[in-house]
Amino acid sequence: MQSSLPTQYAPAERASSEELLESIQELRVDPKFKALVDAVPNILMVLNHQRQVVFFNAALLDFLETGDEKRIYGKRPGRLLDCIHADESDGGCGTTEFCRKCGAIKAILTGLEGTRNVQTCRIMQKNGGALDLRVWATPYEGVDQTYVIFSVMDISHEQRRRALERIFFHDVLNTAGGLRGFAELLQDSTPEEMG
Repeated sequence: MQSSLPTQYAPAERASSEELLESIQELRVDPKFKALVDAVPNILMVLNHQRQVVFFNAALLDFLETGDEKRIYGKRPGRLLDCIHADESDGGCGTTEFCRKCGAIKAILTGLEGTRNVQTCRIMQKNGGALDLRVWATPYEGVDQTYVIFSVMDISHEQRRRALERIFFHDVLNTAGGLRGFAELLQDSTPEEMG
């Protein structure tokens, strides 16, 4: 393990190259497991205790638009998802003040403590975009350590629908309020005032 790195939230340390390789090899033993994981349409990552990717599915490769698996191993989710805060400190993803409010890191930390957790989060990306996500973190006991199965689903369509519904209902309520006011005005008016 590396020496203590500064953090404002989650631990910053990363696994050594040897520890990382051991975890990767432990999870790659069964090719049927890889086929099963690749069948999942959502992004799926298995994270070690230091929150580094040690296993993942094809959906992550598709999302990243890469075939180079070596670019993924050992990275943390925020780095892979291009979070604007992932490189703000030497500790990386999960270690800045902004990370305290991130649903992804909250779910991961809860998963590492042994409890399944579901959160939503919005990741602002370096390219100016944003990801609205629902994330699941599920503990998984390996041979020598606990991992977290971290699943990610894009919910931006749900967020857009909710925003449109709020706008629609706001407009309907405004129109109804205006009609009610006009009806009350008509009801209180005498025929001479109207004409």
